[in-house]
Amino acid sequence: MTGLTQNFAFPTTPGVLQPTCGTDGTCNGGIPDAFVTVVNTAGSNFVYSTFLGGSGQDQGLGIAVDSSGDAYVTGLTRSSDFPLQSASQKTLGGSQNAFVTQLNPGGTAAVYSTYLGGELSDAGTSVAVDLSKNAYVTGQTSSTKFPIVNATQTTIGGGNDAFVSEINVAGSLIFSTYLGGSLNENTNASGGQLAALGSIAVDGPGANVYVTGNTLSTDFPRTAPEQKTEAGGIDAFVVKYAFPTAPDFSISATTPTTVAPGTSGTSTVTLTAINAYASSVNLTCAVTGTGSPLPACSATSFGTNPVTPTVGGAKSTLTITTTGASAAMVRPSKLFYAMWLPIAGMALVGMGFSSARTRRKKLLGFVMIGMVVAALFLMPACGSSSSSTTPPPSGCSGCTPAGSYTVTITGTDANIFRTLSP
Repeated sequence: MTGLTQNFAFPTTPGVLQPTCGTDGTCNGGIPDAFVTVVNTAGSNFVYSTFLGGSGQDQGLGIAVDSSGDAYVTGLTRSSDFPLQSASQKTLGGSQNAFVTQLNPGGTAAVYSTYLGGELSDAGTSVAVDLSKNAYVTGQTSSTKFPIVNATQTTIGGGNDAFVSEINVAGSLIFSTYLGGSLNENTNASGGQLAALGSIAVDGPGANVYVTGNTLSTDFPRTAPEQKTEAGGIDAFVVKYAFPTAPDFSISATTPTTVAPGTSGTSTVTLTAINAYASSVNLTCAVTGTGSPLPACSATSFGTNPVTPTVGGAKSTLTITTTGASAAMVRPSKLFYAMWLPIAGMALVGMGFSSARTRRKKLLGFVMIGMVVAALFLMPACGSSSSSTTPPPSGCSGCTPAGSYTVTITGTDANIFRTLSP
């Protein structure tokens, strides 16, 4: 269950994402937070119970649960410090935005948590999840700059519109559209920013999404309507979005282990099947950058390539290797030995990109993720075994130099070719 509370004594459980109310532990002077509570099957105790919010007003309005026990929560927030994780929108866009948060089964951490909204007022009222863990959200927006992706309606109709958005397993927004006419949609008779409504449902494969709400607009968008005209006042609406059912897959990766000069770092790459994807995917990788020689990389599926994505995620290994000092450097009459100072670790940043399904055609196969090697600081130094009037070389000949490098993982099958830029 989810909702809002301004009771700082609201029962929470140990180790959860947010055990106290607000940022000061006392609900910031009575400003309510959202909460998420899971009760066990006997109704005798909590599985977990956690606050969810920042220093402003937060309210949980919709919740869904997937087969693994992850909870998907949406609502509204007026907090500029709402707790975020792998957010596709990192800042509060207006006075009030919707939020979407995925919590792990224990409620101890957010898989992702993001704002969703534009420059005015937005609220998420309902969320649904398909078998591939894609989340579908609807609600109300008055923002002319609401985030739009592959939209069926690219501009706000007027007043308050409904919206429909989809977030994939990596937390990326892959479909988002306005839904409304020239007057108000999804607004309670009482009005106000807290009066948003609307509900959403989705079938297992994510092929059909069903949205309902209300409208005052005589020009509400209609296709083959059962009722062709507004009856007067406020009418309900029902909209079905039929998305392609073509199989697809998503790809994500972990931050690699620390790597020293002349050694290797690894990252786990996960390929997740969407809509019963069952083809084999070949993994390749490439490194670009200004340094020479570049780090080398290789991608295997724990010794096997190609790999077939699964609903639970098929694991592969990406290995990145740097070049260290291979031999002493010899000059006439003088012998110099290459020495390496301690170095910082190497990290891949922005690993949460995933394949995005385009709504206008079937998409299989080619996924590219740009991963920036953010801190490969190689600090070579050289010394000599005896004094010399010739200055020592400034770096290690043949070693991977310090710098930023881009690592690209490519997944291909035998069908359609496509690219997702970072």
